[in-house]
This record gives sequence, C-alpha cells and structure tokens, in this order.
Amino acid sequence: GADDYITKPFNPLELVARVKSQLRRYTQLGNMNNQMGNIQSNDGTWYVLRIVSAVDGSKEVNKQLSELPSSDDLTYNNYEQYEKEIAEAESAYNQLKTDQRNEVDQDAVKNLEELVDKVKNYRKLKSFKETLETLPEAADATLDDSEKILAARRAYEDIRENDELYNDLTFAERNKMEDLIEKIEDLLYKDAIDKINAIGEVTKDSGEAIAAAKTAVGRLTDAQREALADKLKELAEAEKKYRELTESKPSKPGSSGTVTRPVSPNKPKPEPAK
Repeated sequence: GADDYITKPFNPLELVARVKSQLRRYTQLGNMNNQMGNIQSNDGTWYVLRIVSAVDGSKEVNKQLSELPSSDDLTYNNYEQYEKEIAEAESAYNQLKTDQRNEVDQDAVKNLEELVDKVKNYRKLKSFKETLETLPEAADATLDDSEKILAARRAYEDIRENDELYNDLTFAERNKMEDLIEKIEDLLYKDAIDKINAIGEVTKDSGEAIAAAKTAVGRLTDAQREALADKLKELAEAEKKYRELTESKPSKPGSSGTVTRPVSPNKPKPEPAK
C-alpha cells in the first residue's frame, strides 16, 4: 500500500511538506531510490505517494488495472518487471472510497489481488534461494549452521506446499536443501543424546546441563523425540531430582516437625489455714 496520499483539490504547500517528510524518512533508512515519485525500500518493495482525484479516481484506477498483466502470465522469471506497476495499482485502489471501489471492474480487482499474492510468494521464493546460496554443502555443515538451516527448512516446507513455487526450484536447489535437512537432523539427534548423557549424576549444580539438554531436545522433530523415548525419560527424571534438590528447605536443627511448649514447674500447693 501507499505510505501517504492526498486528494484533489489540495494545498501545494501541504503537498510539498508531505513529500519532504517521506524523503526524510527514507533518507534515514539509508537506501533511497527516487523514481517518478516512487520510493524503493531496502527490501525492494515499492512505496508510492500518489495524487488521486476525488472525482475521477475510479476511472484512473480502472485504467491502471487494465494495463496490468494477467495473473496467469506472471511468473517468477518476470514478476520483478511488473512489481512496481502492481504496487502502484494496489496503492491507488486502496485510496478509493467505498462507492468509488464499486465503480471499478471487479474482475480486474480480482486479478490485482491474485497478482499481489503472487508477488509476495515470489519474494519469499527469491529470499529462500538467496539464503540457500549462503548455506554450506551438507558435507561441510556443522551444528554452528543449525539455526540458519532450520530457518531455511521452515521456508522450504512452506514452498513445498505450493506446487508452482516448488517447481520454480531447480533440481540442484532441492537436492541441496534435502541433503542439508538430513545432515542437520542427524547432527541435532546426536547432540541431544550427548547433552542428556552429559548430565550424569544430578546435583544442585546440574541446572545448566539440564537446560542445555532440554534446548537440544527442543530442536528435534516429533519422530526423533519418539525414537528418543528412553532418553527423554532419563531427562525428565533428572529434572525432577534437580527440583527436589534445589527446592527442598533444610529443617532446623532439633526440629521434629511437632510443636513443643515449655513445661512450667509445678507450683507448691498452699497449706491449709489453721
């Protein structure tokens, strides 16, 4: 959507003030590309400041929408070519009032919505591809790479749910990700076992070792946790014993758990008066 908008008729001083405000904002972001009134952010997203006529807004938007490609023709290989135009059309449509939106071709609006969704998906795919390039080959992966690989795995699983996006991955990209997943799962499985074994005899100083083991187990898949049922039982018992050691309060010396009261010495009975 747009960062700001102004309707006609407008005060030129107000327009200049708003433009300057947006320019200052994006200058502070450190990466500004000012083209034809549009500003592109660091992540490549186009932000638009447009002047939309309050009278002819629907006509202008219909014209913009008619110039967009069909969503069926938008692909991963060409989406960047239309990304700015799609952002401009979305921004202009969002600025319309309800009655103006009713005057816009609804088939064109549906096409716009599909285009916007596809652009978002293609951005995610591009981000995944760029991340995958920075990851090591499976043979060189270590536990130090686990966080990046696990994050890539989550993105990869989302992509696999979309056949079109998955088909835009090359055979080499799929193989690399699958190999990395297999390698990191094996490393994390062995690490969890090592961390549980490292707890040893539970003492009051076992807190850090137990926490490290729980963190390692948290990175495992459900299937891996099921395979480690015996080890997880050991971890649960160690955690229980640690709580007992650290939460129990030492009893005071001589305390038997019952309340005793001092016994007063018997007072001598008074002699009867003679």
